Amino acid sequence: MLAAARQLDYARRSPEAHRVILRIEVTLVRPEARFFFRLAGAFERLGAMLDPLRRRHRTFVPEDDPAAIAARIAKPGLRRAGLILAVPDVSAIRVALGQMQARGLPIVQIVTRATGVVADCVGIDNEAAGRVAGLLLSRMQPRAGTVVAICYGGAYQMHRDRIRGFSGYLQAHPRPDLRSAQVLSGHDRGARSCCSTPCGNGQTS
Repeated sequence: MLAAARQLDYARRSPEAHRVILRIEVTLVRPEARFFFRLAGAFERLGAMLDPLRRRHRTFVPEDDPAAIAARIAKPGLRRAGLILAVPDVSAIRVALGQMQARGLPIVQIVTRATGVVADCVGIDNEAAGRVAGLLLSRMQPRAGTVVAICYGGAYQMHRDRIRGFSGYLQAHPRPDLRSAQVLSGHDRGARSCCSTPCGNGQTS
């Protein structure tokens, strides 16, 4: 609009454009994990497409230290216009997010929600995804045996939802030759998942 007014030699004095840097902080965990590594890469590519005045500040926080994550959310050490994050769903983090929302900071959660935090979330219906996994296993696994569900861990709402959907489907549509045993946490570490899974006599599905 300002450019058009100047081009038309508009007689009145036009206001000057107010240009300010807007920093969006992206807070993630575990850069060595494949999922979070790929997620960080996606934000890196997105940042290259933004206007120079829209800057993305990526931060990795220790997944196993909720107090440190909460402290980073509450006191980032930089002026930010918004916060995008994928972090565990624990009490200290929920409190910090609630405080930031009370101050008017826009928050977007990625792939998983923090319980009780009313903020936009970009992700899938994880409970439905769990039900689909149960459906596929039930119909495509011809062998009898014991079902052991391995998920990342219980600190994320998305994993709890997915396991709920998976277990719920198997309970609602039982197969006499499949027995649900337990849920194990692998934390996206292949060796740990392999070692913690009961192999039994080879009948585990």
